[in-house]
Amino acid sequence: MIPESLSAELEQVIAAYRHARSGEPMGLGTAGGYRDALSKLYAETARVYPERRLEGLRDFKPEDFRDLRRSLDLRQAAGEIKTRTIRAVLMNLKGLFKAAQVQGVTSENVATGVKAPVPARQDEYRRLTVEERDGLMAVDEKRLASLDDKGKFLYLRDKAMLAVHFDAALRASEVARLSEKDILWVRQTAGGIVPIVIRESKDRPAGFEDLAYLSPLGVGYLKRYLVARDRYLGQAGVEPERVYTRKSHQLVGKAVFCNEKGRSLTANDYRAQVYAPMAEEAGLPSEYSGRTHYLRHTRISEWVESGMDAKRVQKLARHMHIEETLAYYTFKEKDLLEDYGRRFGAGGEKAPAATQAWPEKAVRLELFRHALKLNGLEPDEAHLERLDAALQVNSRSKAAKDLFYTVAETCGKLGIKRTQLYMGWIKAGHLHPLKVGSRTAFLKNEVDALAAYLTAEEASVVLGYREKTPSMISRLAAQGVLPSVEMGKGRRFKAQDLARFLIDKKDGRTRLNFRQIPRLTCSVASQSSVRSLGNPSA
Repeated sequence: MIPESLSAELEQVIAAYRHARSGEPMGLGTAGGYRDALSKLYAETARVYPERRLEGLRDFKPEDFRDLRRSLDLRQAAGEIKTRTIRAVLMNLKGLFKAAQVQGVTSENVATGVKAPVPARQDEYRRLTVEERDGLMAVDEKRLASLDDKGKFLYLRDKAMLAVHFDAALRASEVARLSEKDILWVRQTAGGIVPIVIRESKDRPAGFEDLAYLSPLGVGYLKRYLVARDRYLGQAGVEPERVYTRKSHQLVGKAVFCNEKGRSLTANDYRAQVYAPMAEEAGLPSEYSGRTHYLRHTRISEWVESGMDAKRVQKLARHMHIEETLAYYTFKEKDLLEDYGRRFGAGGEKAPAATQAWPEKAVRLELFRHALKLNGLEPDEAHLERLDAALQVNSRSKAAKDLFYTVAETCGKLGIKRTQLYMGWIKAGHLHPLKVGSRTAFLKNEVDALAAYLTAEEASVVLGYREKTPSMISRLAAQGVLPSVEMGKGRRFKAQDLARFLIDKKDGRTRLNFRQIPRLTCSVASQSSVRSLGNPSA
């Protein structure tokens, strides 16, 4: 139960809140989320720091939010709550302290340094084929000719939104929020390229502006749509609604894409009313419905495969970090091999897949032996021969499945994502990928040996540092007190090292629930102990 002074200050912030754009008060659901989040923050802070007086929002510090995040992560690991619950609590706290800062209740938003967890991706982005892409954006001229002005306006709007979305590799929200002021017609190049302004896009602060570019493909669709839009809205006596920036709520200009009443579209409107019907009409599979990001993914993949430099791709895609570009949009090994052969090969013909990576059997066996020894394994010759034989067969055969894990199985065993696997574990030399047939695989012995290590979160539970995960464990490992191994972006621990650490500690017997044996005295020696009584020579 939070103190009355803190509760009164919270209610004051909720009552004084007004939406920056609409001026409406805070909704009941939002207010309830703020109350619940603040009660969780107060309970955790009072538990960790019982001596602190928490009578107002000013009394909270950034480390209080980190302690709450650690506590919620532990509850998630125990299966008590889900990721979306943690995200909701942290986002509500950010909103509450931002509102308090705006109203002058606090001098700064102390919750901004805490990042909410990102929900796991439900599926990887798929790429549209050329036929699927063209079918999605193709204009049926016969159908268009049979429509009235309203029908032509809506039909060409849908096609133009898809074309602009694909051509500039935009996100759905960026397409829906485009304003007439964002299309820089005066800067059109001789080649027909038109820059467009993207305001306050993903991961960008308020007021930030990016540039994207429309090729003649997107420009053609857009110009044709604008003619139909102006003709219909002029007849109806309607003007497009004005749009505002998403974060700073600044007025930009008239919306480019709107409905028949002139109202601007939201990202959800675009997905449900434009993309999904067009995908169904073009005969795309049902799983494409609502997956608007496939268009962006397809365009960026085309840039990469055209030979464009990674930094230029990052700039055009407006990724915050180059790692995101490299993680999701990389050349296939087949393309890299063909390019290398064209530049440095003797005749252009490729060797069989099984001999490209391992030219000689002796070298292959030595590599297997070295990879297994790195993890403390001593393989015999028969096992090495089985590994070598499995390389020559199909990756889906029983022989291969008995000896190797696929990429998905490896990630599941180690509890990591594909990006961590490629950018961290393989790059650091903890894992050694092999080509089994046409697929990437990993030695089962090697993966199982790494999976036996405990993560920092698991180790902290073993040692009893539940409320300090993983800072206490990391501190012990950095000081060299607790042996650990750097794997990926974190540390891993052996169960034997944790047990040895517990026993070596001064209160190790208490932690292991051993009852302390009281010292005994006897007439032989005043300082005799249990050990001296059991030893006749003492």
